[in-house]
Amino acid sequence: MPISRKDPRLQIGRLFTILFFASGSALMVVFSVKLISNSLELAFTDFLLLVAGTLFVWISFKFNFNKLIYSTGGEHRINLIFFKIGIFISSLIIILKVCAGSTSSYRRSLQEGGVIEWTSFLLLLLTAYILLHCARSIRPTSLKIIFYFLSASCFVVAMEEMSWGQMIFNWQTPAEISLINAQGETNFHNIGFIDAHSDFAFGMILAVVISISSLGDKFSRFAGKNFAVNLVAQIAPSKMLLIYFIPACIFSFCLYYDLHEFTRGFTFRGEEEIVEMLAAIGLLGYSTAMASRFSNST
Repeated sequence: MPISRKDPRLQIGRLFTILFFASGSALMVVFSVKLISNSLELAFTDFLLLVAGTLFVWISFKFNFNKLIYSTGGEHRINLIFFKIGIFISSLIIILKVCAGSTSSYRRSLQEGGVIEWTSFLLLLLTAYILLHCARSIRPTSLKIIFYFLSASCFVVAMEEMSWGQMIFNWQTPAEISLINAQGETNFHNIGFIDAHSDFAFGMILAVVISISSLGDKFSRFAGKNFAVNLVAQIAPSKMLLIYFIPACIFSFCLYYDLHEFTRGFTFRGEEEIVEMLAAIGLLGYSTAMASRFSNST
């Protein structure tokens, strides 16, 4: 059944188109500026980002996202697409680290306000919107509460990434917060105890997500016998999305326990931005698959 022009689901497809086109165009513009500027040097990472940018723009014109998401078989199709994207991104990260892991251009991309952090921010905002759409679409109150909570959580994490707008509007951090914030920014995750244990907490959350996903099939078998089991079965992520969550979980614990120091420079502090980006992409895949599932079941 075709989607009406007034259907709010159209917004999700449009947002995907805008996201791919805007992200791809931005990467291509950055490359062009460096190409014509005498003061900026082109690095291997810039050429890889140009390839990614060109691919994103092509995708924005090539695919009808509403059809991909909401037609029959949409949930499986979305999970499979994100699995393939995960393989591509993992391969790209490995190539970047092997060929340019020690270069200044690679390290700059991991800095506060860099391309990786902006990518995570935009993905989390889109995820929050899609989860909000899911919460409004489904009928069971328990599921509504869960998806409202997930949506709010993604929004809060996205705003924390941008220090609640400070990185955009560049306001001065209040003195009281600056004294207790490790980076002198207007956010919570860099404050004292939270900052010291954020990698561990993030790793544990991902471990729970991995466990729920891995046991999703078993939960489904007993879904009719127990309310809690039924609830978990309905929200379990696809195993195909573990291609994002498992590496992000492992790396989070490696950072917390300083295991990166034994990799002889292959991994280093600062690459938590990659962990956050992987998790953000996985969450976007999850939210989109859920939007397809609940749309086709109502």
